[in-house]
Amino acid sequence: YARVENEPPKFKKKDIKEFKNYNCKLVLTNLPPRVKTKDIEELFNTYLTTLGEAPKRNPIYSMKDYDNGSYYVVEFRSRQESKTCLALDKTDWQGYKIRVWTPRRFCDEYNQTEGKVLLQSTYDVSADHQIYMGSIPSNLDETRIKEICGALGTLRSFNLFKDPDNPLKHRGFAFFEYVDEKLTDRAIKALDGLEFGDKKLRVQRATKDSKVRAPKQIAAPPSSAGFLNNVPPGKRIPIPGFSMIPSRVVQFLNMLTPQDLMDDEEFEGIRSDLLQACNYFGEALEIKIPRPNPEGTIKGAVGKAFVKFSHVVSAKQARFRLSGRRFNRRLVVASFYPEEYFDQDELNLR
Repeated sequence: YARVENEPPKFKKKDIKEFKNYNCKLVLTNLPPRVKTKDIEELFNTYLTTLGEAPKRNPIYSMKDYDNGSYYVVEFRSRQESKTCLALDKTDWQGYKIRVWTPRRFCDEYNQTEGKVLLQSTYDVSADHQIYMGSIPSNLDETRIKEICGALGTLRSFNLFKDPDNPLKHRGFAFFEYVDEKLTDRAIKALDGLEFGDKKLRVQRATKDSKVRAPKQIAAPPSSAGFLNNVPPGKRIPIPGFSMIPSRVVQFLNMLTPQDLMDDEEFEGIRSDLLQACNYFGEALEIKIPRPNPEGTIKGAVGKAFVKFSHVVSAKQARFRLSGRRFNRRLVVASFYPEEYFDQDELNLR
């Protein structure tokens, strides 16, 4: 008898038509093993709330995993929310550099690699080509900004962050990426420092390995120092990158109101509760909770709490585990905060 070889199954391509309402959806790949839908929901909720853009209702409409968790499709309630969360692409999460795709880009990549895009990988940080642009003048609209970036090459993605209170205004920063990754360094060189009136654009790679860092040495600020007065403009951290850069300091947002901090006894109770919760993840060296002055005047970082840990691993665990918990019926948001600024009592970095 003739021997019949078993033919390998034919590769089936993905089609954008498989994704109904695809403008509100994102596809997630390279996720940590054993990740759960509630973890993904917490990741997006925390990110949106940290940016001050979280709506009162859950921004995620639906979520489903495919191929035994090889990838997830997340549908948001609005197109703007899905567009905003694209900035999480290539973010380090639990030791994995997760990928966040639009359905169209996912289909293209899946078909070109014949499904290999679903293989787990740590992804080399040096391969990141997403660009951060800050200090964008308010009189430049989205069309003009996109034209400036697109003049150097075809854009693969562009995400300008809007003012949550006024969608017609932007918040002064954007993330973008070119189809031709070789253009990344050329674009940074051409656009960084570009002047528009009294403002200069700040342009750099968006990865945590960016050359822009908090200054190594910061002179002690005078007692009357205001928001980052003691840090030269050229050395200030780009916004909002610092919140995703691992640090020994974690800041807690949406946790306290000025009224919570007026009474001394209540303040000490809050401080003790937070310290106890943080010590569960490792030694908490110092805690700072700005308070209103005796006259009740609210300044700077009142309403936030900051905890410095003995090790960055403890800070990472606390940030991940405590974010999303409820305190006094409020959903707590946790993010990293630059240690150099914390040590100098510069707690108003935004």
